[in-house]
This record gives sequence, C-alpha cells and structure tokens, in this order.
Amino acid sequence: MKKVVLSMILASVISSAAFAQKGEVNDAKKKWEFYYALGRTGLISKRIDQLKIIIAHTDKAIANEDSKIMPAAWGYRALAASEIAISDTSNLENINANLKIAKDALKEIKPIDPKNTQKDNVKLAKANIEVAVRNAGIIA
Repeated sequence: MKKVVLSMILASVISSAAFAQKGEVNDAKKKWEFYYALGRTGLISKRIDQLKIIIAHTDKAIANEDSKIMPAAWGYRALAASEIAISDTSNLENINANLKIAKDALKEIKPIDPKNTQKDNVKLAKANIEVAVRNAGIIA
C-alpha cells in the first residue's frame, strides 16, 4: 500500500513540474504576442525589459529536462534574444551576447522540431539576426 501511495505522489510531483514548465512556455508566448501586437512601440529600455522577461520564462522552461525538448521554448527564446540584439544598439557586447543566445536557441530547435512547428518563429528570428549583425557592423 505504501509503495502505491508513494508512486502516486511521485507521479503527481513529476507531472506538476512538467506542467509548471509548460506554463513558463505559455507565459513566454503570451508576453511575446503582447509585445509583438504593440508593434514594437515605447521606450527601448521598457521593450528590452519585456523581452528579458520572455527570456527568463524560457530559462525556467529549458532548465527542466521534460520541457527542454519543447520547440516553443527555444523558439520564443530565439525571438526575444534576437529582438534585444536589434533594439539594444547602445552596447556592442550586449548585441553579441544576445545574438549568441538567439543562434544557440535556433540550433536547439532543429533536432527537436521535425514537424517544423516553429517555422514562423525561426524565420523571424533569423531575419532579426541578420539585421542585428548588420547593425553591429555599423556600430563597430
């Protein structure tokens, strides 16, 4: 009887952890949709803060082994980091750091997204990366 109860408790803990991480991905998605719907308006510093919140949500999601294989977590991470790289033109180091985050996220998506569910996010992130690289070249 104890083994059954302990197994049930363990299963519920594991499933609730996975559900919580999926919630982090959903939060990142909601924040991105809100950010994108506003048309990238507002102060740059506030936009960057919003994008950093998205990255924080994806950090929590990819820290868990169960949600690390969710393509959406990496897709929103690539989007947010590439958008920061475009927006934050004041510091070349920040541009390069966010470009690395975005490129690494795109590398992670490829093997875990055979159905190409993140193709729109990947396409936009790649376009953002191209713009950010050009901006970095101009700044340098």
